Amino acid sequence: MKTATITLHSAHNNGSFLQSFALQRKIISMGYDNKIINYIPPAQYSLYQNIILKNSSFKGVIKGLLNLPRYSALLERKNRFNEAQTFLKKTKKFEDISKFKKIVSPFDVLFACE
Repeated sequence: MKTATITLHSAHNNGSFLQSFALQRKIISMGYDNKIINYIPPAQYSLYQNIILKNSSFKGVIKGLLNLPRYSALLERKNRFNEAQTFLKKTKKFEDISKFKKIVSPFDVLFACE
């Protein structure tokens, strides 16, 4: 049986990654094929592109300036997180929700997680 999971797997925090990873491993250990639906909303994608200036509001600029001394540590953290994502079995990445039906059509069961 082919299963798929849709969840916030790519938010840059350990909780979302670990939840996705653990659920996928459990489903696979039960004998089912599983992939993470690799849907990344445009707002989420843009949030993680620039690690210093996340938004152009006054508060965002101040926070960005305060993070400049930590730039190399933040970049290393981002790179490690992106590397960890390779441990997930995922579908092709898509950002347009209109492609959702086509992406999930090969799966028998779809799990949705918060």
